Amino acid sequence: GLPVDLGVETFVGAYTVVATNATTGCSSNMSDSAVVSINPLPSLDTMTGGGSYCAGGAGLHVALNSSTTGIHYQLFRGTTPVGAPFTGTGGALDFGTQTVAGTYKAVATNTATGCTSNMVGTVSVAVNALPVVYNVIGGGSYCAGGTGVLVKLDGSDAGVNYQLYRGTALVGSALAGTGASLSFGLQTTAGAYTVIATNGTTTCSQNMTGSASITINPLPSAYTVTGGGSYCAGGAGEDISLSSSDAGVTYRLYKDSVATGSPVAGSGSLIDFGMHTAAGNYTVVATNGSGCVSGMTSSATVSVNALPAVYTVTGGGSYCAGSAGVAVGLSNSDSFTNYQLYNATTALGTAVAGTNTTLSFGLETLAGSYTVVATNASSGCMSNMAGSATVVITPTVVPSVTISSGSGDTVCAGTLVSYSLATANPGSTPTYQWKLNDSVVSLGTAFSYVPANGDQVTITMVSSATCAVPASATDTVVMTVRANLTPTISITVSPRDTVCAGKIVTFSSSITNGGSAPSYVWTVGGTPSGTASTFSYVPTDGDVVFCTLTSSYACITGTAGSNDIHMNVQAAGVTPTVNVTIKPGVYVAGVVYNDTLRADVVGGGIDPSYQWAINGVPVVGATSNTFYENNLSVGDAVTCYVVNNNPCGPMTASSTIIVSVPGNVAVKAVVANVGDIQVVPNPNKGVFMIKGSLGTTVDEEVSLEMTDMLGQIIYSSKVLATNGELNERIQLVNALANGMYILSVRSGNESKVFHVVIEQ
Repeated sequence: GLPVDLGVETFVGAYTVVATNATTGCSSNMSDSAVVSINPLPSLDTMTGGGSYCAGGAGLHVALNSSTTGIHYQLFRGTTPVGAPFTGTGGALDFGTQTVAGTYKAVATNTATGCTSNMVGTVSVAVNALPVVYNVIGGGSYCAGGTGVLVKLDGSDAGVNYQLYRGTALVGSALAGTGASLSFGLQTTAGAYTVIATNGTTTCSQNMTGSASITINPLPSAYTVTGGGSYCAGGAGEDISLSSSDAGVTYRLYKDSVATGSPVAGSGSLIDFGMHTAAGNYTVVATNGSGCVSGMTSSATVSVNALPAVYTVTGGGSYCAGSAGVAVGLSNSDSFTNYQLYNATTALGTAVAGTNTTLSFGLETLAGSYTVVATNASSGCMSNMAGSATVVITPTVVPSVTISSGSGDTVCAGTLVSYSLATANPGSTPTYQWKLNDSVVSLGTAFSYVPANGDQVTITMVSSATCAVPASATDTVVMTVRANLTPTISITVSPRDTVCAGKIVTFSSSITNGGSAPSYVWTVGGTPSGTASTFSYVPTDGDVVFCTLTSSYACITGTAGSNDIHMNVQAAGVTPTVNVTIKPGVYVAGVVYNDTLRADVVGGGIDPSYQWAINGVPVVGATSNTFYENNLSVGDAVTCYVVNNNPCGPMTASSTIIVSVPGNVAVKAVVANVGDIQVVPNPNKGVFMIKGSLGTTVDEEVSLEMTDMLGQIIYSSKVLATNGELNERIQLVNALANGMYILSVRSGNESKVFHVVIEQ
């Protein structure tokens, strides 16, 4: 009749109840159902952090290595909650720094289900005590360069290390505590010294109280003792000074460690202790207001040296200028002493070392009074030697001899030549010797003979003059003997002895034995007409030209006359006529093989020029009166251009044939007129006009091509003839050699060839 408790169920699922009547066995399903589900506990994460730290420190962090989002985490020290819960982030969770010693754990709570979990492990936080504080003592001041002052600590503990600092810099190694006071020894560097104690076990550190200051009193500034040295006996002594000084500092001079004179107060500048004649070693000691004493650097030594012994200067005399001179010496000398020779006040050469005997300075060549100064090699003390030596120079004279003759050194063969002399500084009793080609021929002052070409005549004079340098003089004449020759002359004419009327011709001469300045007389028909080596004029037909040569050669036997040149003067050139014939070869399919063409010329002159062309194109190398071609086509136009090279101007002509089928080989001349086209001017210098009418009234293209006589193209162009009129200016770019060139003008089926003459 009461509610029924069916107990605690731990399986997940939907629970229902069935009721059964125990008597009847009838059953009924109870209404509704009860659902059992299991909520998971929060995930188990691990505690981290903790440890020990030094008293007064910031503490230590306590944390979880991970966390779950939405879960609350409460830190406990023992059973006491620490702070508020932290909400999980899905990552590590830091509960912050903990300064209270104890054991720390964390509990996680799912606020939705109320399920809780203790996190894995605990961490401990411990606080280590700092070292005991003691006092830093000692310090003070000392003079620079001293041993320094002590720095101490008035107490120490075992197990604690004590490190001395100067400012922030470590000084030496840490000292282990002994339970008593500690000494850090003598310190020499200025500054404030402190000590830090560190527990060897916990590493906790503590600054000791106080500090020890060290100051360094500077020594007087070190200046240099200067002066001293050795001086020669009888001198004023040697000066001793200090290079500088400082105000507030006193300076005392010592000789061999014994004070001499009174202390001198520094002034900020050099101190001069005056001249000192007593031999010894001099030093200076400085004392400042702090009582610091310092010896000045270096020292000055004073010593007294004896003078060299006095000896007498010897030698001197006179000599000829340019010779070896005369000797100068000293009557005696001492070792370790150098002797310097002077001419007036000028030192000569280097000093000579003494030898304990007489001394020679060698041969002297300068005029003047010579003295000697002796210098002790060790002390530098000097003495003037007694007396002097005088050197006098006698001037030299230079003897000379010159051969002269009325004929000079060039004569004609067979001439008798008389030689005489001109002399200088011969002395009162000179001697003479004549040589002809190294053989002695005379001993007097004159000599005569008939020379041969290349003979050498030599005179040697030995002078008797005082100080004659050199003692002898020589002169030589080399004779040139010219043969007695006959001059010759021949003449030539340019361009030739046959010329056109009005043409200037030039005659040139070729001579032998004409001398350096020959003279000429040109005659035309016996009339004198020119006096140069060449002669130009405009000849008349039948003129006879002759030249007479007068030689300037000294040994000539007469004048010379040239050959005669007879002039042939022509009036004008002859225009040649040309007839071209062909001997046809084999005819195959419109081509004629092995054709031989011949040009017969009338009025071609002495040496006519030929140029063959096919269809207006010059054939390279086809320059004779016959032309052989192996490949002509029916209808080809073959032209031969002929130039009569007459001196009065080249005259040209041409002839053209048309190749036809064998059996119908009658050849007709081609009249290629292309209207009335003209080339002006002609001859020209490479610039000319092509002008005229093509014989039509329409615009027409015209081809222009210019070749040399070898068929090489030198100009090619196409121009437009407007309304059949051609007016084209041609300017050849490159300079061309003088001569004849072929200009082909083609229009449609017509062509015309011009012979253009270039005369630059």
